[in-house]
Amino acid sequence: MKKTLLLTFVLALVFTAQAQELRFAVISDTHIGKPDAARTLRQVVRAINRDTQIRFVLHLGDVSDNGLRNEYRKARRILSRLKQPLYVTTGNHDAKQPERYANFRRAFGTGEFRFEYDGIRFLGLTTGPFEANRHATMPDDEIARLARASRDTLPTVIAAHHTPDLVAHHETIFPRIDTSHIVLWLAGHLHCNKTSPTIPGPSAVCISTLEHGSYNIVEISGNELRIGVTSPGKGSLTIWYTQNFK
Repeated sequence: MKKTLLLTFVLALVFTAQAQELRFAVISDTHIGKPDAARTLRQVVRAINRDTQIRFVLHLGDVSDNGLRNEYRKARRILSRLKQPLYVTTGNHDAKQPERYANFRRAFGTGEFRFEYDGIRFLGLTTGPFEANRHATMPDDEIARLARASRDTLPTVIAAHHTPDLVAHHETIFPRIDTSHIVLWLAGHLHCNKTSPTIPGPSAVCISTLEHGSYNIVEISGNELRIGVTSPGKGSLTIWYTQNFK
């Protein structure tokens, strides 16, 4: 009887620890069409597949470099080899012309997503530009999606290509919405790892796979969030950002 109780207690501890730990990968700015971009992405996919603790993969946009249909087909073929669920949003290279966005949608859908994992909401937003000679824009329907998501207090991680301060008219868009539930804004675009004290936010800008196959691993354990960078040739994880979570 005592052994049974002890085993039950140990298993409960194990399952509780597992439930409190989340690990996922973030890739960005793959720019398929550039020299060696496809080969590098294949290496990244193989490396992510070897990590059995990764639950899903986020792609923060600029999937293609030139927005061509064959580039998206190639990207989809490579990314389809991932063993984990993949969620993709658009970058400026994917949406700065209508034909580019149409090609992106044929391969990956709208670039919008929403799902929950272990009590955390993940919301993928498209951030344009969708117009010639514009930088980052957030369409009205995306603003409405963000507003709807703010109606409850579920901790939310945003996945978008641009940080909120780069979105046109951000100074009037975000004050109209309760963004207190947003605990982290993941972005790409700058091809490097850096943090920014944005509102909403904070923002964690994630490196491009063009930088020697670099990608990020996000770990959430209890009330701590960590982001570390790695690459297929490196293997080890270098933590570059931590924050209290929830």
